[in-house]
Parts: sequence; C-alpha cells; structure tokens
Amino acid sequence: MTVIYKQASETDIEDIAPLVKALGYDFNFDVAYKTFKSLQTRGDSPVIVTSNGQIVGMAQALVDVRIAEGISGEIVSLCVLPGFRSKGIAKSLINTARAI
Repeated sequence: MTVIYKQASETDIEDIAPLVKALGYDFNFDVAYKTFKSLQTRGDSPVIVTSNGQIVGMAQALVDVRIAEGISGEIVSLCVLPGFRSKGIAKSLINTARAI
C-alpha cells in the first residue's frame, strides 16, 4: 500500500466528504468550500493521506500564536476510514500536521 501525505487543496474538498461524514457531520459542498478557503487563508489547510488516489484519512490542526505564550497547536479533527485503521496512518497524519 502506497500512501501519500499532503496538505489538502480545493480539488480535494468533495473527496473529503466521506471523512466528514465519518466524523458525524453533514457534508455540504458550499459550506465546506467556504470553510476550506477560510482555513487556507490562515494557513490551516487540512492534511490528507491518500492510498492509490483515494483520500483515506484527514487531520485538521489549528495554530495559535500569542505574544506571552508563543506558538501552540491543536488537532481539532482526525479521521481514518475504517479499512485503513491500525496501520499507523493517524500517527503519521498528526506528525505531518505538526511538521507543516
């Protein structure tokens, strides 16, 4: 299994729908597109992982910068499709999100 980790782009939005639904949310393309553009402007695009061209996992981190406290981040969503779990993908998603 060949997996590729990268920041999501606008062309990935529709393919992220199964992951959004797996997190328990309804998926609306227009809302997802506006939210993605807002995150992208802030430099907080989700990290995705693909296997044979299919998006199988996603992590969303938000970065916060404060003068007194420095830089911190928080993983606010993390999802891997059931058939791809227990393969270290979530851990690698977190590490990739931290590196970006």
